Amino acid sequence: MPGTYITDMRHFVPEDPATPLPAPMARLRTFFGDIVRAATAGSQAEFVSGIPCRRRPGNRRCLGTISVSKTVLPEPFVFWECTVCEDNGRIAGFQRGPDDLSAFADRGSAGDERRHQVLLTAEEYRSWISGDTIAYDAESMQTMYSAVVGKRGIVISATADELDFLLDATAADANHETRKKRRDYVSSIFVKLGEALRKPPDRAEPRPREKHRDDDSVDPLITADSPYAHGFFSAIVAGPMVMPTKWLQHFLPPQHESIEDLNACAQRAMHAYNEISDQLSRQRERFGDATLAIAVGDARGNGILDWKRGFVDAMGLNPDEWTTFLSTLTLEDLLAPLAIIAQVSEDPSKRDWLTDQGLRENIGRSLGIMTVRLWEAYRGHPSVLLELGVAAEPRQQPTVSRNAPCPCGSGKKLKRCCGSTLRVV
Repeated sequence: MPGTYITDMRHFVPEDPATPLPAPMARLRTFFGDIVRAATAGSQAEFVSGIPCRRRPGNRRCLGTISVSKTVLPEPFVFWECTVCEDNGRIAGFQRGPDDLSAFADRGSAGDERRHQVLLTAEEYRSWISGDTIAYDAESMQTMYSAVVGKRGIVISATADELDFLLDATAADANHETRKKRRDYVSSIFVKLGEALRKPPDRAEPRPREKHRDDDSVDPLITADSPYAHGFFSAIVAGPMVMPTKWLQHFLPPQHESIEDLNACAQRAMHAYNEISDQLSRQRERFGDATLAIAVGDARGNGILDWKRGFVDAMGLNPDEWTTFLSTLTLEDLLAPLAIIAQVSEDPSKRDWLTDQGLRENIGRSLGIMTVRLWEAYRGHPSVLLELGVAAEPRQQPTVSRNAPCPCGSGKKLKRCCGSTLRVV
């Protein structure tokens, strides 16, 4: 089972420097040290690093990498979590230690110096940071541990000078390594670094803007302030919890962009998430104003379609929990607004329905009410919908098992009948 580790790096320093740590403790110290290096190597506050997870559930290596974030106040902490098994923890006491690379975090960030991109496999990166034959200098480690996870692998972003220093260090590492498997991996990395250095640096490409479509497909990159993002985060906040490491990928830029772009996009996404979370916890009676504005802001109804796509995509990140949650509700037709939008988007002959402003206004208000009801039901919170002029249904939850006959009398199991609302939508 994954665990939560509250760690102080000072506890891994023996009183006698000549005394070696026990092997299990040494492995933990190396793992936590790699996390600290990743968190302090760059200026980004939160990102998915290339650090591999240490767990081996079922005696098989976990394929996840470590998402890291850091804080300064009330004191410096590094928070981490595996993107697959959700092993997580908090690290303190690392400042000015051997793994703290914060002194080099802003190196090369000034100016518009162009950067080269190097794409590595997970096994290459795992082998690269696991060596102990030679000690990399701090500048080279800053480049190595600033790596982020992209769509096709692990991405190193560096200037020509940074790559030049790292190339020399990697060559020395490969020449001194005695293990053939790791030597082959490091040699492959050396070749990739050299190829990247010989190529011209990547140009900063403009971010693709969100496109409105009549079908139900979605661009892989959507801005955090779009109707899609509003619907996406509405589902994330209102329903079953989804870890940020799972939903943040929807809002990260392509791998060829710089680390600064990754950081900026992650911050915009977190801001959008926090804003909707604050609205639902403090101003639920006004939440429908935002969905109403989205509905009436586009005469063709594209905003509504994008909002619905975002909401359903977020539900798809945790479908089993959503199905279980919805099966306990006694609120009939709660997801009717989503069903109506889905019907319009799937049938081209009904697409013109959304050009009617009255219908769009009704759907916009209904989406807001639906989200508030879901938020309240998931938390067992007293309803505020009476202030909106909407009668709240009784909150008693049935104790019917999902495998028991459905109370509607259809003869089917609950999960195959009224409890399958999510899959129907």
